[in-house]
Amino acid sequence: GFGYNTSEELNGKSIHRLENVITLEKNIHEAFDTLNLWFEATDQKDIYEICVVDPLPPSYNRYADFTTSGWDKLPPPSPDYLALHAAVCKVAHMAGVAEYLESTIRDCEDIEVLAADGTSGPLLHFALESPHRIISAY
Repeated sequence: GFGYNTSEELNGKSIHRLENVITLEKNIHEAFDTLNLWFEATDQKDIYEICVVDPLPPSYNRYADFTTSGWDKLPPPSPDYLALHAAVCKVAHMAGVAEYLESTIRDCEDIEVLAADGTSGPLLHFALESPHRIISAY
């Protein structure tokens, strides 16, 4: 999608390639997953501006440095994947999808019991399939 052919690169075990892995602080990770944060390439290799829908706290950096000391062994995140995520975020916000996603996540957090008539089935499906793992087993 968006001019990128990721179907082969990100299928099966390839999804866990280091180029598709990024470690983020919990709040930043949540914003990234909910399409409220993305990285824009700068003129410097592997340095990205952190772009957000809601402003970051002043204590957060405005730029991310994805350089590694072992470039041949530990590659940084793929610039193509970061650009694809950025494009998806922008389109999602233009189309109102991000607000729907946030609303659905809030609904999952607020619901205490599933409807007997099955109308909460789509919400349950979303909660079970979500990368946020909204439903916890006790």
